[in-house]
Amino acid sequence: MGAFVAGLALEHIKDRDFRIGAEYLEMIFGSIFFVSLGLLVNSLFDPLKNILIVVCLLGAAILGKLIGGYYACRIGKTKLTKKESIIVGIGLSPIGEIAALAALVAFQNGIFTSEIYSSIIFVSIISSVIVPMILVKLMNIKKEQKSEFRLDIKHRKSLIYQ
Repeated sequence: MGAFVAGLALEHIKDRDFRIGAEYLEMIFGSIFFVSLGLLVNSLFDPLKNILIVVCLLGAAILGKLIGGYYACRIGKTKLTKKESIIVGIGLSPIGEIAALAALVAFQNGIFTSEIYSSIIFVSIISSVIVPMILVKLMNIKKEQKSEFRLDIKHRKSLIYQ
């Protein structure tokens, strides 16, 4: 959290070299964080032994965020269609670093067993992989549009640092 707050405090700096240096730090420390999470997983097959837990966690992650995102879009003043509201809900579904961090803290404090921890990490990876595939289908993105979308993202990123 301290690093996050430091990043917020330094966000206003427009120096291009500083931002590029920060990207390198992000790559290094992000990699260390994910390696440390993976080292604590005893076996890749632990989640498969607890398939019921994995299915329930994945269902709760996707359905909970889908329902929450959908109703927030429908109730709010966004004027999104039902399909757009579903897309927003699905887009919120991946559980990533925060879930992994919470699982790590719970595991280190003896709240979770290694099997539960491994299952949460597994669900985090699975949800991060399947949700973009679902979004591509829901948004009817064609193969040609995917390459245009990637180019647009690269172009916008380069504009940020100018």
